Amino acid sequence: MSTPIIQTGIIPTDFKKLDALLGGGLRRGTLTVVGGRPGMGKTSFVSAVKLNIYPTSTPKLEISGGFYDPKARARLMKCVTEFCRENKGKATLVAVENLDYKTEWEEAGAEFKAIAEEFGVPFVWDLKLPRSLETRRDKRPVLGDFPAVAAQYADVLIGLYRESYYAENDDPHPESGVKAEVIVVKNAFGQTGKLEMIFDGKNRTWKEA
Repeated sequence: MSTPIIQTGIIPTDFKKLDALLGGGLRRGTLTVVGGRPGMGKTSFVSAVKLNIYPTSTPKLEISGGFYDPKARARLMKCVTEFCRENKGKATLVAVENLDYKTEWEEAGAEFKAIAEEFGVPFVWDLKLPRSLETRRDKRPVLGDFPAVAAQYADVLIGLYRESYYAENDDPHPESGVKAEVIVVKNAFGQTGKLEMIFDGKNRTWKEA
């Protein structure tokens, strides 16, 4: 595992090909959105990134789902802001997982981005993409599949896809892992493109192909 390059403002994910696409890794003060359909491995992908970059002594904040109304959103924002204020300059990553986009969250993208910029942390938002993408022949996520509020404020948009997900005999927990694609559809700091990785549904892990 590589040591996060805190002083440069770039924190490697330790997935070498992904870091190459992103210009080195996750950047402080930025918002990254990871999107995909249910079962694509969004949460485990974000968890893999967290495990790669978290020194054990580094303050971290992880919040998972269940925030669907304005009052709940306000509580979430307060929690995140207080954590970042208490750990300003020390926190490595803030991750919000399993948070479906709802109309009540139209301001969430702007608020997440503002928190990232104010406190200098990489903010990662794990987001379920709409069912409508499955009506296409090519079901790989594209920019238009992300909610406008996420696409507008995110510095990086990453879509997850695996062809086996749509196979009739798909095993949701493959023993040896299956090929998956990590697709960078927006990148304010470098290239867009896709790379192959291996998703192990049984152990909920990701590794480079």
